[in-house]
Amino acid sequence: DVIKASIMHEFKPEYATILAFDVPLTKEGELQAKESQVKVFTAEIIYHLFDQFTKYMADVRLEQQAKAATTAVYPAICKVSSPDHVWCRGGGGDPILLGLAVQEGTLKKGTPLCVERRGQKDPETGLQAYLDIGRVVSMEPEKGKQVDVLKAGKSAAVKIDAV
Repeated sequence: DVIKASIMHEFKPEYATILAFDVPLTKEGELQAKESQVKVFTAEIIYHLFDQFTKYMADVRLEQQAKAATTAVYPAICKVSSPDHVWCRGGGGDPILLGLAVQEGTLKKGTPLCVERRGQKDPETGLQAYLDIGRVVSMEPEKGKQVDVLKAGKSAAVKIDAV
Protein backbone atom coordinates (compact mmCIF):
# COMPACT_ATOMS: atom_id res chain seq x y z
CA ASP A 1 0.00 0.00 0.00
CA VAL A 2 2.84 2.40 0.80
CA ILE A 3 4.48 1.80 -2.57
CA LYS A 4 1.17 2.42 -4.37
CA ALA A 5 0.63 5.66 -2.44
CA SER A 6 4.20 6.84 -3.10
CA ILE A 7 3.48 6.83 -6.85
CA MET A 8 1.26 9.88 -6.25
CA HIS A 9 4.40 11.98 -5.73
CA GLU A 10 4.75 12.00 -9.52
CA PHE A 11 1.27 13.47 -10.04
CA LYS A 12 -0.08 15.20 -6.94
CA PRO A 13 2.25 14.91 -3.92
CA GLU A 14 -0.40 16.08 -1.46
CA TYR A 15 -2.38 12.91 -2.19
CA ALA A 16 0.51 10.57 -1.33
CA THR A 17 -1.46 9.46 1.73
CA ILE A 18 -2.90 6.36 3.33
CA LEU A 19 -6.08 6.44 5.39
CA ALA A 20 -5.96 3.48 7.80
CA PHE A 21 -9.34 2.92 9.46
CA ASP A 22 -9.36 0.55 12.44
CA VAL A 23 -6.12 -1.10 11.25
CA PRO A 24 -2.87 -1.19 13.22
CA LEU A 25 0.19 0.24 11.48
CA THR A 26 3.24 -2.01 11.62
CA LYS A 27 6.71 -0.63 12.40
CA GLU A 28 7.90 -1.78 8.98
CA GLY A 29 5.00 0.01 7.27
CA GLU A 30 5.62 3.18 9.31
CA LEU A 31 9.33 3.15 8.40
CA GLN A 32 8.63 2.57 4.71
CA ALA A 33 6.03 5.39 4.74
CA LYS A 34 8.59 7.82 6.22
CA GLU A 35 11.22 6.83 3.63
CA SER A 36 8.70 7.18 0.79
CA GLN A 37 7.33 10.45 2.23
CA VAL A 38 3.81 9.04 2.43
CA LYS A 39 1.54 10.59 5.06
CA VAL A 40 -0.35 7.93 7.04
CA PHE A 41 -3.53 8.73 8.97
CA THR A 42 -4.83 6.19 11.46
CA ALA A 43 -7.96 6.23 13.60
CA GLU A 44 -10.38 3.78 15.13
CA ILE A 45 -13.34 6.07 14.50
CA ILE A 46 -14.08 6.91 10.87
CA TYR A 47 -15.13 10.49 11.70
CA HIS A 48 -11.77 11.15 13.36
CA LEU A 49 -10.00 9.83 10.27
CA PHE A 50 -12.09 12.11 8.09
CA ASP A 51 -11.33 15.11 10.34
CA GLN A 52 -7.57 14.39 10.25
CA PHE A 53 -7.52 14.19 6.46
CA THR A 54 -9.73 17.27 6.04
CA LYS A 55 -7.43 19.31 8.30
CA TYR A 56 -4.36 18.05 6.40
CA MET A 57 -5.88 19.06 3.05
CA ALA A 58 -6.82 22.50 4.41
CA ASP A 59 -3.21 22.99 5.58
CA VAL A 60 -1.90 21.89 2.18
CA ARG A 61 -4.24 24.34 0.45
CA LEU A 62 -3.08 27.22 2.68
CA GLU A 63 0.54 26.34 1.93
CA GLN A 64 -0.17 26.29 -1.81
CA GLN A 65 -1.94 29.66 -1.60
CA ALA A 66 0.99 31.17 0.29
CA LYS A 67 3.37 29.95 -2.43
CA ALA A 68 1.13 31.27 -5.20
CA ALA A 69 0.62 34.67 -3.55
CA THR A 70 3.91 35.98 -4.89
CA THR A 71 3.06 35.03 -8.47
CA ALA A 72 -0.69 35.71 -8.48
CA VAL A 73 -1.62 39.08 -9.93
CA TYR A 74 -4.82 40.83 -8.91
CA PRO A 75 -5.73 43.29 -11.66
CA ALA A 76 -6.11 46.94 -10.75
CA ILE A 77 -6.18 50.21 -12.66
CA CYS A 78 -4.65 53.04 -10.66
CA LYS A 79 -4.05 56.71 -11.21
CA VAL A 80 -1.30 58.82 -9.65
CA SER A 81 -3.10 61.23 -7.29
CA SER A 82 -0.65 64.07 -7.83
CA PRO A 83 2.25 63.81 -10.31
CA ASP A 84 4.00 66.56 -8.30
CA HIS A 85 4.20 64.26 -5.30
CA VAL A 86 6.19 61.29 -6.57
CA TRP A 87 9.38 60.62 -4.61
CA CYS A 88 12.22 58.53 -5.93
CA ARG A 89 15.89 59.13 -5.23
CA GLY A 90 16.92 57.29 -8.35
CA GLY A 91 19.55 55.21 -6.60
CA GLY A 92 19.69 51.45 -6.79
CA GLY A 93 17.27 49.75 -4.44
CA ASP A 94 15.49 52.91 -3.24
CA PRO A 95 11.68 52.67 -3.08
CA ILE A 96 9.26 54.88 -4.99
CA LEU A 97 6.72 56.77 -2.86
CA LEU A 98 3.56 58.21 -4.40
CA GLY A 99 -0.14 58.73 -3.93
CA LEU A 100 -2.30 56.28 -5.90
CA ALA A 101 -6.05 56.20 -6.39
CA VAL A 102 -7.51 52.81 -7.34
CA GLN A 103 -10.01 53.28 -10.15
CA GLU A 104 -10.87 49.64 -10.85
CA GLY A 105 -10.08 46.30 -9.25
CA THR A 106 -8.17 45.69 -6.04
CA LEU A 107 -4.61 46.72 -5.25
CA LYS A 108 -2.88 44.31 -2.89
CA LYS A 109 0.45 44.27 -1.11
CA GLY A 110 2.95 42.48 -3.38
CA THR A 111 1.13 43.39 -6.61
CA PRO A 112 3.51 44.13 -9.51
CA LEU A 113 2.88 47.52 -11.13
CA CYS A 114 3.53 48.60 -14.71
CA VAL A 115 2.85 51.67 -16.84
CA GLU A 116 1.48 51.64 -20.35
CA ARG A 117 3.89 53.06 -22.93
CA ARG A 118 1.38 54.93 -25.05
CA GLY A 119 1.92 54.63 -28.77
CA GLN A 120 4.65 52.00 -28.43
CA LYS A 121 4.37 48.37 -29.42
CA ASP A 122 6.44 45.46 -28.18
CA PRO A 123 8.76 44.59 -31.11
CA GLU A 124 8.54 40.83 -30.44
CA THR A 125 4.78 40.44 -29.99
CA GLY A 126 3.38 43.55 -31.68
CA LEU A 127 1.18 44.16 -28.62
CA GLN A 128 0.99 47.24 -26.39
CA ALA A 129 4.33 47.91 -24.62
CA TYR A 130 4.55 48.26 -20.83
CA LEU A 131 7.24 49.42 -18.42
CA ASP A 132 7.62 47.40 -15.21
CA ILE A 133 7.80 49.71 -12.19
CA GLY A 134 8.07 47.31 -9.23
CA ARG A 135 5.98 45.62 -6.51
CA VAL A 136 3.77 47.27 -3.91
CA VAL A 137 5.53 47.08 -0.53
CA SER A 138 3.06 48.99 1.64
CA MET A 139 -0.05 51.19 1.47
CA GLU A 140 -1.16 53.88 3.94
CA PRO A 141 -4.63 55.39 3.41
CA GLU A 142 -4.06 57.41 6.58
CA LYS A 143 -0.79 58.45 8.16
CA GLY A 144 0.57 55.56 10.23
CA LYS A 145 -2.23 53.12 9.27
CA GLN A 146 -1.04 50.40 6.85
CA VAL A 147 -3.41 48.13 4.96
CA ASP A 148 -2.86 45.04 2.79
CA VAL A 149 -5.77 45.66 0.38
CA LEU A 150 -7.03 48.83 -1.32
CA LYS A 151 -10.34 48.60 -3.20
CA ALA A 152 -11.71 50.66 -6.08
CA GLY A 153 -12.53 54.27 -5.15
CA LYS A 154 -9.92 54.40 -2.37
CA SER A 155 -6.54 56.12 -2.37
CA ALA A 156 -3.38 55.81 -0.32
CA ALA A 157 0.30 56.63 -0.11
CA VAL A 158 2.00 53.66 -1.78
CA LYS A 159 5.57 52.46 -1.38
CA ILE A 160 6.89 50.52 -4.39
CA ASP A 161 10.01 48.38 -4.41
CA ALA A 162 11.52 49.47 -7.74
CA VAL A 163 12.60 46.91 -10.32
